[in-house]
Amino acid sequence: MNPMNEWHPNRKALERFFDGRMAEADSRAVERHLFTCPACEDRLLSLLPGQPKDEAGYGPLLRELLDEAQSEIGDRKSLLAREHREARGLWRELQELSPEQRLRRVGEDPRLHTWGMFELLLEESRPSGVEPLRAEEQLRLALELTDHLDPQRYGHGSVEAAKARTWAFLGNSLRLLSDFRKAEQAFQMAEMYFSQSWNDPLDEGLILDLKGSLRRTQRRFDEAVRLLDEAIGLFRALNEPHLQGRSLMNKGLVRQYAGDIPGAAVCFRDSLFLLDGDQEPRLVVAVQFNLINCLF
Repeated sequence: MNPMNEWHPNRKALERFFDGRMAEADSRAVERHLFTCPACEDRLLSLLPGQPKDEAGYGPLLRELLDEAQSEIGDRKSLLAREHREARGLWRELQELSPEQRLRRVGEDPRLHTWGMFELLLEESRPSGVEPLRAEEQLRLALELTDHLDPQRYGHGSVEAAKARTWAFLGNSLRLLSDFRKAEQAFQMAEMYFSQSWNDPLDEGLILDLKGSLRRTQRRFDEAVRLLDEAIGLFRALNEPHLQGRSLMNKGLVRQYAGDIPGAAVCFRDSLFLLDGDQEPRLVVAVQFNLINCLF
């Protein structure tokens, strides 16, 4: 996969976008790109001679699109906040059931078919909090839930994005269970669904980072470093220091496993400046331990 910031629409694509002759999925992709690429915004404005920019530097078309997007983002934040609150109570109900009953409930109960519940299942499946077998079970629940998410409610490409994220987490759990064949298949599914999704670069970085862990475990160190460098570049471009630090820590593990102790120490030391200890204190402790081990 290539980082999203390497893609730029050409003149013909911008003309189709402006004239409304572009497919909906492609139009949304161009909209997202224009909000983050001043060069392409200027190219679009060059097609509109005499159109002034406002104080923030936006032309009328881009200002209208930005205002609409900000309003939609505000509505979605309110919706997700409510869904997250409700998901906690529903999760307690699910925990009282057997695994088979949980799977059936997720498929049948419309109260569970929310993005908030989906994100909670992913959060509860994190390897640092549960055993890999339990994580796999919860991720299977999340996959079942994605079949019932409403794309009209959550936006174009949302279901595919949810599936891509879940398959990536599942691939990581299967890695921890040493089932490398199924882990490989899971990452293939993640990449397929990502290509059909709204192409969130955060999801792309997640897939790259977790796949890098698989390559590390398989001792395919050069490939692991390449994947992790792509993830680090994405997270840096998106101004996500904690995620950048996680991938840098992962790269340090690759260096350590490959016998490059000085290189590993540099990665661990640099990651400590990026990681958010309030967000993942155990991860910071793990990095400190690995750095001490390298220095020893």
